[in-house]
Amino acid sequence: VSALLGRMPSAVGYQPTLAEEMGRLQERITSTHVGSITSIQAVYVPADDLTDPSPATTFLHLDSTVVLSRDIAALGI
Repeated sequence: VSALLGRMPSAVGYQPTLAEEMGRLQERITSTHVGSITSIQAVYVPADDLTDPSPATTFLHLDSTVVLSRDIAALGI
């Protein structure tokens, strides 16, 4: 991701400004005096690692999360 943005990679190849940029994005979809937005976001979790910097940073800004299980999906449930 960092290379695509022309930046020096940091943790696990993500740009060092990941948290700042994610915060700015999430602040844009907040409630104001003229209305509010309900946001439903799908987040890619590399190798199902919830501690990866990208999903971990994203989850910090969300009010709630639902994590789907590959094992349960494999059962057809």
